Amino acid sequence: MRFDFSELFSCRDRAVPAVGQLGRGVVLPMAIPVAFENPADWRAVDLAVSEFGGTDGWLEQDLLDACEFIERWRDWSLQLMRRPSGEVIPRFDCQAVVWTLGESFRRILRRNRPLRSSERFFQRVDAICLDERLGSGRESFTMLLGHYGGASHIPVLIRLLDDPDVAGHAVCALRRLGAAEAAEMVRPFLESPKTWIRREARKFFEKIEAKTRHLTKSLETNRR
Repeated sequence: MRFDFSELFSCRDRAVPAVGQLGRGVVLPMAIPVAFENPADWRAVDLAVSEFGGTDGWLEQDLLDACEFIERWRDWSLQLMRRPSGEVIPRFDCQAVVWTLGESFRRILRRNRPLRSSERFFQRVDAICLDERLGSGRESFTMLLGHYGGASHIPVLIRLLDDPDVAGHAVCALRRLGAAEAAEMVRPFLESPKTWIRREARKFFEKIEAKTRHLTKSLETNRR
């Protein structure tokens, strides 16, 4: 199944309903966020993107198109941060939809193993993770690297340790990957003012230490 994400922008310059029905029961927004006048519209977009993650049949190109959707939406929302009424659009609104799309990707990859090996898709995920303009919306994309990105994405996650919007999630993703090479960079997070980040840092070191003990035991066994 293919889905044309350009539909998300087709009604950009005119008044339209907040959402439209687009194939296989998937509801997706028919206007860019700056045209939305109230929180209910934002909730509709967030729900629509979430429903995307609950459907099947997507191809690699569909995921790439969805990443482009993030990039285009980001550019427009940064340029036009006021509603028609003149009210400033909370930056959080844009970030929330980005977060939901990252979570939808996780749900799709959980059911579709072949897509997990798409280098092109994960290159786009890397770029989204490193784009500070997307703020905390990148949390779910950072975790996606920990779930399915693999060891080749550890350097990106290490870079994200310096990004306060997603540093804690980078610690968690590095723990999932068992990235021992990141130990010294993660160590300062044992003193984080945020309880959940300190907990993730402790879990990181517990996993690394357990892995080291197992390796040591295996080496000793092989020498006998």
